[in-house]
Amino acid sequence: MGVTRVFVDDVGNVGGAEYVMYDVSKVLSTFKDEYDLEIICTTYLRQGQEIDLSHCDEVIDMTKFVRTLYGKFMLYDNYHVLKSFLIKNIIRRSDIVISHSFFLPHITRGKFNVVFDGRDWDDFVKKLGFLSKLHILPAKFVREKYYENSDIIVCFNSSSRDYFVKKFGSSKILYVPHSLDLSLLRVGTEKKYDFGYLGRFSKEKNPWLVIDTFKNTNFKGLMIGSGEKKKIGNIEILPFMKKEDALSLISQVKVGIVPSLFESFSIATLEFLGMGIPTIVSDSIVTPFDDYVIKFRCGDKRDLFDKFIYVLDNYEYYIKKYRKISKIVRNKYDKNRLLSGTIKYVLDSYFFS
Repeated sequence: MGVTRVFVDDVGNVGGAEYVMYDVSKVLSTFKDEYDLEIICTTYLRQGQEIDLSHCDEVIDMTKFVRTLYGKFMLYDNYHVLKSFLIKNIIRRSDIVISHSFFLPHITRGKFNVVFDGRDWDDFVKKLGFLSKLHILPAKFVREKYYENSDIIVCFNSSSRDYFVKKFGSSKILYVPHSLDLSLLRVGTEKKYDFGYLGRFSKEKNPWLVIDTFKNTNFKGLMIGSGEKKKIGNIEILPFMKKEDALSLISQVKVGIVPSLFESFSIATLEFLGMGIPTIVSDSIVTPFDDYVIKFRCGDKRDLFDKFIYVLDNYEYYIKKYRKISKIVRNKYDKNRLLSGTIKYVLDSYFFS
């Protein structure tokens, strides 16, 4: 048997899904010699940011395309339809196709297709407004056809697992909890900020709820993930940066806040927990680590503020509790162990199916 070509889509640093694909490509590279692999990837990067892709044998940079077309004129799912045509020749010369979203099913026919997804799409659509539903339902149909023809669907939480099992049966579903790069986490750092937010400044991440809640208070905040550097009241807002730099800074907060309306992966929650930071999370989010977080009513500024004050008033109790939680989370969600096992399962399933 000759070289096996593995195509990994959307390796990058824009959001949680792109970081997952980056981790997948990195772990795949550790199996290059054992399985005689060639790794091809598309990448989509934050403006002014770079990542090391030297472990990939071929890189197709989609950043310019995304910024000029998708970013200004297109909707997310339309972008994936068009991209199917743009990179169809790359897909067709690959043996294994790994993505976090979908392609047009006929373009990947005959390939070993693997999808990483953490979202219950039925529940996601229910929460959308009427116009958003009109837009997303056709793409949801295409997505489900693509997933139906996929060989393995890797999901990260129990709600998405139940959704996929209901849709496609259990035989192709692989449930793998999200994982952490423990080498990047800082524990016991001196606290310079009262609260912190880590993630994209997008509608579904809902960072403006945090700003509106705290901008007229004396509490000092740090928020990382905006398009520009600015300060609102006592809140320091910073643009996206390298993962290691972002985690080093965000480790300096007393309380982590995850205010999202929707979440697929909720990496920020896991990172806060891994660093032993008490974490307040919107009750619209369902994760495998819900027992470790403090929930507030989604979109409710008063409830968020009250939960935050309660944590600060009882900070000594919570910091001791979250040090224990940190040890549990770091042991349970170690990326080197979890993701390596997942990739080996994918490769063995391809070679021995």
